[in-house]
Amino acid sequence: LLSMAEAKLIPNRQPDGFKGFLENFNEAFAQVDPMVKEVRQLEKDTHREGVKAFLKFPYPVADRMMVHFKYLRMNRNKDEHMMILSERGNQHLLDQHSDAEETKKYVLGRVFLCAYWVRPVHDEQNKIIGSNIRYIFNGDVGGSLPKWVQSQVGPKNALDSLRGFIGYKK
Repeated sequence: LLSMAEAKLIPNRQPDGFKGFLENFNEAFAQVDPMVKEVRQLEKDTHREGVKAFLKFPYPVADRMMVHFKYLRMNRNKDEHMMILSERGNQHLLDQHSDAEETKKYVLGRVFLCAYWVRPVHDEQNKIIGSNIRYIFNGDVGGSLPKWVQSQVGPKNALDSLRGFIGYKK
């Protein structure tokens, strides 16, 4: 499943105004996305954080669990911020932080790449007049969810994720 969304210009909102969501993603994501039951920090080192997310799906679809790493790149370039989620190299997280009860209760979804990218938008005088935000999700929700369902739900979820990010207030 691949889905993308972009807000070309959020006027009068500086890129630094979105740092709170990125820095507090575990709490912020649960606050703005109604599908999120819980997000847990599993471990953290100097350049990434292991995260486990539990997601609610409508009946009769089973709820999902996703385990991935979160990478924050604040001030990647001047006034540009990015957060990347990826399951690459997460096997030890699954081995150390999953139990039989969770495995029975949740279907394991996969996050190949999920990213929020915030960049400044400049006027002709190179003054920042707002922010550009891009969101991308590439993953496998797991289980036997038909492709046609995924292709209908994916774009809506991308827009909902972008709207929640824009509307987040700490």
